[in-house]
Amino acid sequence: MEYKYIEKLKEYLENNKITYTDLAHRIGISKSILSQYMSGTYKAPQTTDIKIAEFFARQEQSSQMPSANIGSVSFAKTSIANEVLNTIAICQIQRKMGCIYGDAGIGKTMAIKEYARMNSECIVITVTKATSRERSFLETLCEELHIPIGRIDRMHKACKAKLDQSEKVLIIDEAQHLPYSTIEDVRALNDDGGIGIVLVGNYEINDKLTKQGYDQLSSRVGLPKLLVNSEIQREDVKLIFSELGEKEIDILYAIARSRWCLRGAVNVYSNAVMNDDISADGLKGMARAMGMGVI
Repeated sequence: MEYKYIEKLKEYLENNKITYTDLAHRIGISKSILSQYMSGTYKAPQTTDIKIAEFFARQEQSSQMPSANIGSVSFAKTSIANEVLNTIAICQIQRKMGCIYGDAGIGKTMAIKEYARMNSECIVITVTKATSRERSFLETLCEELHIPIGRIDRMHKACKAKLDQSEKVLIIDEAQHLPYSTIEDVRALNDDGGIGIVLVGNYEINDKLTKQGYDQLSSRVGLPKLLVNSEIQREDVKLIFSELGEKEIDILYAIARSRWCLRGAVNVYSNAVMNDDISADGLKGMARAMGMGVI
């Protein structure tokens, strides 16, 4: 049987740094079908080929849309981004377990993506409540490591064996969704010369790691890093919106330091670009229209 799209799917996975779960969702098939297709064991590849072809056709159509990236903001090495990048690097080099936590919308996830883009030994898993349990998490990790899915204990043992003494770093975004049982599985991957691990999320993940009665967890995390929006500097905003003037930067800086955080400033700018007015008045008007009473 012919599997027409295996290499193209591998290339898409590599270029976009996503998991089998994410890709299966985008295509519109189950994760198990995608796994079987990629391993060449799916019994009816021709039926899946149709959906995969439709998926790549959508991607091609999307790439040709002139407005696809209007108002988008590229990664910038802000002070907060540097904190994230440095923390991950230390955890990778020293095989430590770290935790990056704090306010939402200040650029943690964007910095993670940049680290993964620059480092081929980086594994990024973004968890949700639906994928945070032991089995779901280990299945996702097995997919990343090209390990067969099976019993929980065997999957954990296989992942541990493959990761031990490697140069990889495992980054788990939205880690506040992880229950204690899954966090314990993650911690075990760091034991006895394992890999560097970084948990990234809001304040809840740090609360879990420092909760009384979980000394083994809290003692393992040797590199906690708190990031808050009050640390955002005006120079950070200038780096991100380098084409804007001083008045415009002042407006976006005020938004970034408010409860709307840096994400709010980016959203105001993006919408102002779509509205074809990124002047100071245009940004103020867009902020008001979006319900931001900070100007």
